Amino acid sequence: MRKTAKKRKHGGKSFGKGAHGEAFNVGDDQAEPTFYSNLRVNPIRSIRIFSPEGEETYTTEQEKEQFIQYIRITRDKMAKVFLPCKTIEADFLEEINKNRKIIDIYGELVEKYTTISPLPPVFRNYMLGCIVDYENNEKTYAVFNTKCNNSYVITDLKKFALDIIESIIILQTQSYEHNDIKLDNIVKCGEDYKLIDWGQSSAILNPQRKAGTLLSTNPVRWYLLGHSHLNSKYRMQFQTLRKNWRFSRSKLFTDTYARIIREYNEITDEIKDKKGLVKKYVYTFDIFMLGMTMLHAVFKFGLEIDKFMPVIDKFTSLINPVKNAFEAKEIISAV
Repeated sequence: MRKTAKKRKHGGKSFGKGAHGEAFNVGDDQAEPTFYSNLRVNPIRSIRIFSPEGEETYTTEQEKEQFIQYIRITRDKMAKVFLPCKTIEADFLEEINKNRKIIDIYGELVEKYTTISPLPPVFRNYMLGCIVDYENNEKTYAVFNTKCNNSYVITDLKKFALDIIESIIILQTQSYEHNDIKLDNIVKCGEDYKLIDWGQSSAILNPQRKAGTLLSTNPVRWYLLGHSHLNSKYRMQFQTLRKNWRFSRSKLFTDTYARIIREYNEITDEIKDKKGLVKKYVYTFDIFMLGMTMLHAVFKFGLEIDKFMPVIDKFTSLINPVKNAFEAKEIISAV
């Protein structure tokens, strides 16, 4: 019988915190507390397992204990434990469904290009995440992923960009996009860089799609989503000032931003029909985001400005946008 301990919202020593959740080590190979140790705190009523194909619920003592012991020996994985809020279950289910979509898009390459890696079967199904319902009426919502390095230093920006472009190519062949490319959403796994956080991802032609981070989003994107010209032009600058004030004051950013706004004014004056803008830019938005992310990386890690600014200028051009990820790969490969 597990003894009841003091109420604890989350298990595990957090090594990362985002808008919706915190990341914890899973098994008992790390210093406690971990996600495993959280499961030992209070008696469990039931465990709902979510797999790529569906879900199942464990309720017997044998099933629950088997699950807990399975978690105990799980290595090199992280659990994103969702933060308490009114929409916690909806947020959890949305991420599970987005991960299922990404698995479908990448197929056998999902573990090569993403950190989405369903845990091997506990009983019958592979596991993307779970909802643990405790007898004290608390619930823990967790999504599992491969644990990678989110505190890396970029030394080879070409390798960084190529890894992400190859991932974008797979998305674009399925008419899909990430929508939230930035340094915070790229991790290093071994020698490879991978996109994470698929919460903003969507079909390219979905008119209700979200636009992701303010820092990296093409101002044309905001305009197409219904924002005013003034709002569209200054959202990027506002976000940079608020969260990356040193970067916002750098000549790298201010010169690039000024050029982007000049081009935005020229483009929106020239093309009055929004359908025309959609046609021109529909496959360019993730590439633009990658360009701004590369600019941020050049500033943050002191990389070669002269070598990479021509590529960044091409990726973030509004006058002559890179048509798609295939063209972007040709550009960066030539560096």
